[in-house]
Amino acid sequence: MSWADKSNNPLDKSDSDKAHEYLLAHRIINKKGNLKELVLKKIEGKRVLDIGICEHSIAHIKSDSWSHRKISKLAKYCLGIDINKELISYLKKEGYNCMFADATSDKYLGEKFDIVNIGDVIEHVNDPVKLLKFAKRHLEKNGQILVSTPNPYFIGTILRIPAEGTVVANLEHISWVTPSLALELSRRAGLKLDSYYVSHPNSRIKKALLFWLPIELKGAVFLYVFKQ
Repeated sequence: MSWADKSNNPLDKSDSDKAHEYLLAHRIINKKGNLKELVLKKIEGKRVLDIGICEHSIAHIKSDSWSHRKISKLAKYCLGIDINKELISYLKKEGYNCMFADATSDKYLGEKFDIVNIGDVIEHVNDPVKLLKFAKRHLEKNGQILVSTPNPYFIGTILRIPAEGTVVANLEHISWVTPSLALELSRRAGLKLDSYYVSHPNSRIKKALLFWLPIELKGAVFLYVFKQ
């Protein structure tokens, strides 16, 4: 969906209405489990490029929540990349198939993948369009780019504002990626926003308390799926 094919005015109401309809038609509500579990289901048995694997520290790499360990075990084949040379060197010594690479560069790694996973990375980078173009360059024809990122509409974030005055997120984040922004990023990167996922809280108590809220306020994460 590209508004620019027929208009040069991003504020045109008819184009905005079409974008709104497109997003709602391509939104998927994940009712069982969280979105991290959904990513693991999607990558199982596939050739996977995992971008931004180091997640800041050796301490986190050693923790049970380190996502790349799970991804590399479930994938048929997995290559992990990151810009942290020290941690990439550590992971190589630990036996992981990984390399130092900038995922916003024009580099080609020499192979293509069924899935390019970009977990909690896009909100960190200076140029998200270059990030998506890098992912596209390494994608098989029928492959998928999975982009998970914090949801700025999450009620847990919104409720911090009355109490704290403003919200200080991860100090390294430079953007929030809303569905309409993801749609525009896909246009600029020459991709298609195929779908995006929202989720209910995992807790039954939270589900009951938040039943009256619009779905996009209920989950802390968006998962965007891009295709060629």
